[in-house]
Amino acid sequence: MSGAQRRNARMAKLFDDAKPGARLDAGWDTGDPLSEQEQTRRGQLLADTLQLRKSQAEPGRYCTDWGTKTALGLYRTVKRIIEQGE
Repeated sequence: MSGAQRRNARMAKLFDDAKPGARLDAGWDTGDPLSEQEQTRRGQLLADTLQLRKSQAEPGRYCTDWGTKTALGLYRTVKRIIEQGE
């Protein structure tokens, strides 16, 4: 399996069907059935797959062209773009 194929397989796992009944631990509901912990894990997988640099100025955040994002923010941003096209 080539590097691109491994990357594509990892990306496909990000958007597998979520476990029914899972809720966010946050005080607001994003409509995502995945737990915040699982969203963060998938955001970290995205950062690794896309080889994003960790921010040296802001620990726990990744550098992007639109500023820095947490792993949770990466997941939610990518999900919104895929689902809503914006």
